[in-house]
Amino acid sequence: MPYLIQELIYDHLRGDRDDLFKIADFHIRFEHIHPFVDENGRTGRLIIDQMLMHIGMMPIVIKSEDRSRYFDLLANYDTESLVPFIRELQAFEEEKMKAYLSL
Repeated sequence: MPYLIQELIYDHLRGDRDDLFKIADFHIRFEHIHPFVDENGRTGRLIIDQMLMHIGMMPIVIKSEDRSRYFDLLANYDTESLVPFIRELQAFEEEKMKAYLSL
């Protein structure tokens, strides 16, 4: 397990794809490594939010109606589709933030 995490971090840091693709890839691979006995999903989602905010992007919230789609993307290692899904979730969060700020 430590080797898999080390390889994940190494691949993420040396990758030459765009930042959002690298974050999506990291997230899927982390979830499949499943390094902890419990709370892997929550930890993975905290990491993805931290990585998004680190590059100046909006964190995401996976709504209950989007959970099955999210889990399918993870199960299928579908990084290409996870990227636009993240963008959709960010757009939704941005709209909520705008609505809140306009009160």
